[in-house]
Amino acid sequence: MTGWASLQESLLARNVPLHALYEVTERCNYACPHCYLPHRGDGELTTDEAKRLVDDLAAAGTMFLTLSGGEPFLRRDFPEIALHAREREFALRIFTNGWFVDDARADFLAALCPMAVEISLYGPDPETFEAVTQVPGSFERTRDAIARLASRGVRTLAKTPALSTNARRIPEIAALARDLGAEFRFDALVAPMDGGETPPLALRPSDDDLAHVFRWEAREAGGHVPEAKPLDAAPCNAGRGAVAISPRGDVFPCVAIKVPAGNVRERAFGEIWRHGPILERVRSITVGSLRECATCEDRPWCPRCAGVAMWEHGSLEAPSLEACRIAAERRAAHEGRAARHRSNALRIVE
Repeated sequence: MTGWASLQESLLARNVPLHALYEVTERCNYACPHCYLPHRGDGELTTDEAKRLVDDLAAAGTMFLTLSGGEPFLRRDFPEIALHAREREFALRIFTNGWFVDDARADFLAALCPMAVEISLYGPDPETFEAVTQVPGSFERTRDAIARLASRGVRTLAKTPALSTNARRIPEIAALARDLGAEFRFDALVAPMDGGETPPLALRPSDDDLAHVFRWEAREAGGHVPEAKPLDAAPCNAGRGAVAISPRGDVFPCVAIKVPAGNVRERAFGEIWRHGPILERVRSITVGSLRECATCEDRPWCPRCAGVAMWEHGSLEAPSLEACRIAAERRAAHEGRAARHRSNALRIVE
């Protein structure tokens, strides 16, 4: 184990919030139908409150801070918040849709020296891309933003949700991202909105769409097979080494488990982190306690999300049938066969 890996393991064992994601706003100028956020703009932390949150995260031991939205540049004070985070020496990630990243803002982001700037790339052409954003001209603005950042030496990640409208275009999207100088990642798990509203689920890719993109992934991976986590391990870092904070100051285990542990306007972040009931609940979960999931043969391939499982079945320990479907298709594609869709969870839930 490397020195950093050993240090990280020690910090995670003590529940230090190494990774924090602060959604500075839910407002966005795009209208993507798969988005989990409600695009509210009320009650956002003020500039001073946001800077105080950044200070409290630093005091709690956070090293990696992601500033996200919505679209963060819709906050006029976003540069001030971001600069304050840089002064506190966080390793920064910035999530933006790219619309506002002209030359001046590209220079600003480069000066922050972020670990990465992440931008969603929904298609390889205007028709596919703008069918998602529903904003004319957004493909060109996003494409140019990626190119501007990459040309300034900013590590740029183009990321794509696999949707019914674009899943079969993912190889082309990946090629475009690389041509623009960016890294690429896609995610096949489409979640409901924060309030449980289901419109995003209509955009979930079909079984055939998943098989298509996972066969491409298998060719790209060159035979790599993921390893399943040990049964005594945490399923993920939510509530252990990771935390999410909403624009209004609510503290959550992660962006998917939207059960508040407290609000930073009412209690100090450190106190919430140490004693929030939902955080203590999440920390008690291990892979072995995940009911059907613990013995599922598809587990190494599974993108199971506790937040989606809670929405689907009302339990953080339940299987997620959508994750089961994705795992079955992904494993089958990598093994060169058709999916059987017969994971432990699917058999029991059926």
